[in-house]
Amino acid sequence: MIKKILKTILPLIILLPLHAGSADWQVVSQMPVPVRGGQAIVHDSLIYIIGGYCDSLMECCNIIQEYNPKQNTWKILEDTLTLRRYGLAADNYLGKTVFYGGGCNNYRVNHADNYFGIEMWDFVSAPYNYNYNYNFNRTFSTANVYQDNLYIFGGYLSYFQGDTLPLPYIVEYNIPSSTVTYEKELYNYNLPYQQMSALIGENIYVFGGAHYGVSNEVHKFNVNNHSWQEQSTSMQKERAAGEAISISNSAIVIIGGYDESDQALSSTEIYNINGQSSFGAGLNYSRYELMAALYDSSIYVFGGQNETNYSIFAVEKLNISDLVGIRQIPYPEHPSSFELGDNYPNPFNPSTVIAFKVNLSSRVKIEIFSCTGEHIKTLINQPLVAGEYKITWDSRDKKNIPVASGLYFYKLTADFSSETKRMLLIR
Repeated sequence: MIKKILKTILPLIILLPLHAGSADWQVVSQMPVPVRGGQAIVHDSLIYIIGGYCDSLMECCNIIQEYNPKQNTWKILEDTLTLRRYGLAADNYLGKTVFYGGGCNNYRVNHADNYFGIEMWDFVSAPYNYNYNYNFNRTFSTANVYQDNLYIFGGYLSYFQGDTLPLPYIVEYNIPSSTVTYEKELYNYNLPYQQMSALIGENIYVFGGAHYGVSNEVHKFNVNNHSWQEQSTSMQKERAAGEAISISNSAIVIIGGYDESDQALSSTEIYNINGQSSFGAGLNYSRYELMAALYDSSIYVFGGQNETNYSIFAVEKLNISDLVGIRQIPYPEHPSSFELGDNYPNPFNPSTVIAFKVNLSSRVKIEIFSCTGEHIKTLINQPLVAGEYKITWDSRDKKNIPVASGLYFYKLTADFSSETKRMLLIR
């Protein structure tokens, strides 16, 4: 399949000029396989583009594209997904990623049950179907992981037959037990789709989407009490099929999409959960059904389709400090938002436990580095509520290969502060 992809796309890459760009967004790369309706996932120092629809091939992709933002290089993982997925939803979970939904003509499996599957991927072995549930039979839903639960909002049926059940709008799915623990029906058969969502603390903010027209409404869902509230502050404009990226404890950036008059948008918005919304720096390329990810204090935007229905090769990057209006957004400082304990045992062989305490709900990342500063592995990178936690490192790197004896460092980052400690591996 790779040869077919490159043969089809290479002439287009040669003809596409790099856009000069504005003073804010910069064109930094080109996708080897431009897609729309995929998902961007960050793991360690890499960004993965999962699935999507490739217009030049006129079919959905079952590949995963790996982008290294530091080296600006690409790698294609061929024939990776069990189902060709377009309009899927995905998020990180305990060093892995889970994804579901979407669908196209299926060339690898012939049974409709695959549209009801959720896949799990550890970034080493091939993804596999983790569980089956009719709630995963959705295209262009939006979803977020919080602790052990996956929260699903909206979407339309991927596969329909006469006895297909209507879908609830909100679903809480417990990943370890593979069970639905909460669901809420706010609509009848037709649910909003192509909405955008982002997690801040214990709340998931859901933006816009399409439902008998394109909306600019913003709703807040609390994962603890399952409350659903429309917010008094809406987006600056109606928007669907864009992306929402949380960039602080109070700010979310909404990127691109479409509305009822423009098939593709270049505008961005900075939404402050405390009651403010303003336009940010515009993209160089208008795009909808794009993919976006936050990595190393920068937002990366991939793929999508423009107003003339052409796929977009250009990858755009923006440092979040360059966003227009960002300085008007308060960034709360929590100098003691966590406590990092000493690992035990230390020295250790082959595994050690890292204990830490989260005093305020935060996105927590724990990374392992060698004594030379080489990034070895990310143990966790997800939102956590206040509480005490333990995580084990088995002295293996991101490729699951045992590392050599020596001095290593573990670093905990929570929102705006970090702390690093050292440990000794003796084999």
